[in-house]
Amino acid sequence: MVVDADLCLPAEVAAGAGIRIAPPEVPLLTERINIPRLALEAGGEVDPAPVVEACLAAAAAGARTVVYVPAQDGYGSPSGAAEAARGALEPLGVTLEVFETGEGLMSAGWRAVLLAEALRAREPLPEAMARARAATAAVLALMEHPELAVIPGPDGTGTTHRLVTSVHGPDFRLVAAPARRDDGLRAVRDGFALATAEARGRLRVAVLHGGAVPAGEAMATWIARQRPEAEVVDTAITHHQGTRLGPGFVAVCWVEEAAG
Repeated sequence: MVVDADLCLPAEVAAGAGIRIAPPEVPLLTERINIPRLALEAGGEVDPAPVVEACLAAAAAGARTVVYVPAQDGYGSPSGAAEAARGALEPLGVTLEVFETGEGLMSAGWRAVLLAEALRAREPLPEAMARARAATAAVLALMEHPELAVIPGPDGTGTTHRLVTSVHGPDFRLVAAPARRDDGLRAVRDGFALATAEARGRLRVAVLHGGAVPAGEAMATWIARQRPEAEVVDTAITHHQGTRLGPGFVAVCWVEEAAG
């Protein structure tokens, strides 16, 4: 299986599930970088070549079918990557399957992990995809530069104020416009707690952060204490995602596997 790096799937989670990240090494936004510099270093379209290379590496390792999970957020997936990878694999007798989630970030990342685990358990691909799609996934985020993603403020105009949003693929839905950063982080934390209060299936949580390592780690620690049965990880977003989500970004991304 191959996934786009902009899903921000933690390397250790990917390795445990046998997933290849394309490209495998990208800079992560662990420090506050000003937006002009970030845009200069990481802006622009994503190169499809690493996806092709990762798919060929999977074929060289013996795969007869390669599953590609793109970031379907309108930003993090390279244009034409699936077509280029399929063209490179077909002469080798290897099939490419694209798992379309309609999502980005770890909403898609967690579904990729569920799919990889089902395939490792010898579940047929159609059934494994159905199982991964049946899981409930969500992203709740604090953004301090929503203008980068062209998110309108509460008054319907562009704003540089911080916003709490739920993220659905390429779409952002306004949840709150906190005056203070601490209030925004609490809104994300409490929103996650409320949304998962009745969870019955296995819960997996990823805290993503951009130039906000202490806040991300604190959020992950709180979730792990409140939900000790859950798998909780945290990681910085890629520099490329940072050009859209902005420094100061903190998100809780979770998936609840269908019970049974």
